[in-house]
Amino acid sequence: MTDKSDVPTRVTKLVNNYKNLEKVLYSHAINNLDVQKVLLNNTNTLRVLTIYNRHFDLDKAFKNIKLPLLTQFSFIDYPREISDVAIAQFTKSCPNLTLINFSGCSKLKDHTFTLLVISLKKISDIIILRNNLISSEFLQSLTGTNLNIRRIELGGNPHEFQTKLKLEGGIEHFCEYFKFKLQVIRLEYCPMIGEEAIKVIARTMGANLRELAVVRNFTEKLAKISDSAFFELSNHCPNLKRLEILYSRRFGDKLGEYLGSGTLQNLEYLDLSNCTIVTSLESLCTGCPNLKEFKLAGDSWIRDLVLRSIAKHKNIRTFHLGHYEHSDCDCKSVVPQDPVFSDYSAQGVQVSSIFKDQQNFSALETLYLEKNCEMTKFLTQMIGKYRPELRIRFNRNFSALTY
Repeated sequence: MTDKSDVPTRVTKLVNNYKNLEKVLYSHAINNLDVQKVLLNNTNTLRVLTIYNRHFDLDKAFKNIKLPLLTQFSFIDYPREISDVAIAQFTKSCPNLTLINFSGCSKLKDHTFTLLVISLKKISDIIILRNNLISSEFLQSLTGTNLNIRRIELGGNPHEFQTKLKLEGGIEHFCEYFKFKLQVIRLEYCPMIGEEAIKVIARTMGANLRELAVVRNFTEKLAKISDSAFFELSNHCPNLKRLEILYSRRFGDKLGEYLGSGTLQNLEYLDLSNCTIVTSLESLCTGCPNLKEFKLAGDSWIRDLVLRSIAKHKNIRTFHLGHYEHSDCDCKSVVPQDPVFSDYSAQGVQVSSIFKDQQNFSALETLYLEKNCEMTKFLTQMIGKYRPELRIRFNRNFSALTY
């Protein structure tokens, strides 16, 4: 059985003739013995391995197994500690890895993860999200090595912020050392990482930066992000293709000017979900002409001015529409209480009228609406009527107040 597609084979039970596989994803039901047998059957073909199994024993699974072609390994949501012995055995079995993803391995510490990374001489992509133990010391330990780090993704989660990652002595030194190699940076739920960090990243990485994501929670009190962060990005990062800044309440009237200044011509994906925007974004039509997907999902309190301005963009294929003119905690306000007109929404008419005009969102193929919004049913009916060819999907964004 040969798997040459981009979709990994999902293994839910042992099948002895699972051979010549290139990509495998293990479910929660697989035990260690089954894993070992499938790995042994595919030692000379396996390139991508993903494991979602909290009972998986890394100490034993790779013993006496060689996977010379394996380049990508993901080990997700493992709640127990991982020993140095297990890491040594794993890196010996998989010496040619270029990507590792240990997101959700909540007890993985600096020393062990450093041992893992520096043992993989070909590593380029490092991902460990939803972990609050990895600190700036891990980043410092990589400086001085000969590694070719292209991607780094670190951070905590909405329920427990990552407080050990800092700008000084951490992100700043790491970016300076790898500035000619590093292209992708993602930092999630790090309260010490905000506007100053973005400015340092922009100035240090410059034209090499391709993707940047700073995912926060607007209940964080430290290191807020304002318009000036976008000023630095527009001045220093002309090759930026993906930009995500989530959960900010400090954007002002310069946001559109900085984003649409004309220097971010290569930007294809922009996510400002759960951010309040108070100014027109019409400048993106010319300043970011290659923008294909724009997310204003969640508690964005999208103003009519913002929606009408972005609707003029000629190339957006996918748009995520968050809560319009109201917060995610006030959805009832957009639907009248009169039972006779219970399906009618005045604000819904305003939104749908924008899509009724075929000049607006002229290239749009997919529209995402908020699943948890009282206005969504009405919008789905009205927009579907005006744009029957449009794919309408739904975002599941929950209130930050519940975190």
